[in-house]
Amino acid sequence: MSQENAENQAPAAAPAAPESPAKPAVTAAEPPASPEPDKQEPTEAIEYESTGNARLDYTLSFIARAGIDADHPAMIAAADGDLGLLKATLAEKGVPGWEQAIALGEEALNEIRKGEEEKLEQVRQSVVQVADALGVDWEAAVAYARENGAPEEIEKINGLLVDPFTAKIAAFYIANVYRESANVDVPPQKSPVKPEAVAAQAGQQGGTISRAEFAAEVGKLHKRFGDSYNQTPEYRALVARLQR
Repeated sequence: MSQENAENQAPAAAPAAPESPAKPAVTAAEPPASPEPDKQEPTEAIEYESTGNARLDYTLSFIARAGIDADHPAMIAAADGDLGLLKATLAEKGVPGWEQAIALGEEALNEIRKGEEEKLEQVRQSVVQVADALGVDWEAAVAYARENGAPEEIEKINGLLVDPFTAKIAAFYIANVYRESANVDVPPQKSPVKPEAVAAQAGQQGGTISRAEFAAEVGKLHKRFGDSYNQTPEYRALVARLQR
């Protein structure tokens, strides 16, 4: 073949580009979204009511910060006087300074207990002194009041027996009710009050009064006249009006 024919011959067509692969009919599933973590409710701060004692309040605050509330077995045992479980719990938690905090609380509790014991002894001496002055056996008078008093009456009387001063009022009331209601044979009290004066005073005051009203009025007389209030015409009038 001549050179001219070779030049005039058309070039061969270029090969067609391969077709792009068809997209798959089904697309791959997307991975599931990871679940959101559960939202935890904020923990309520533990608090103990103030006791009025700075050292004991510090100890309770320390215990609260350690995450121990009043329903924890260690605190329930501590309320009964057993601090062993509380100490073991704090030691297990590794709370620094727990020994000093508990020691402060123990000192405060011991002082409080000592004060309560002294106050209780003062109350006991007060009521026995009153009963002896009236010629009444105190234990017998208390037993009679417990058996015969109304629940609300006993509640009010017990409220008076927590303090040496008000305990005298309660003791006078209990002893006199016992004298008047139980037909107790006791020596008569010496009194400068004339019987007719008592009767006149009683007539001026009105009708009968309940035991609870009697106790309230006796308290008022004690504030006015002191320990000698049971020697006054007003007191005799109240005794005369006491409902049997």
